[in-house]
Amino acid sequence: DGTPLSYAWSFGGVYPEFIEGTGPSTSYAFPAAGTHTVTVTATDACGYARSETATVTVLSTGHKVYLPLVLRE
Repeated sequence: DGTPLSYAWSFGGVYPEFIEGTGPSTSYAFPAAGTHTVTVTATDACGYARSETATVTVLSTGHKVYLPLVLRE
């Protein structure tokens, strides 16, 4: 409906952290190689929320991963 969304990103697994973003993308440097779960929740002004989860495989640390949000219908 055109109202702004707020975004909450979760980089779970062994290293849980929550990052509030104002847009549909973020970047994150995972502290360890391996397979990690990333969840983003978009919430509108009325409180309706939708989450999407993805698995990210990190081969080496020290590099940021750029994560764009793509919500499916």
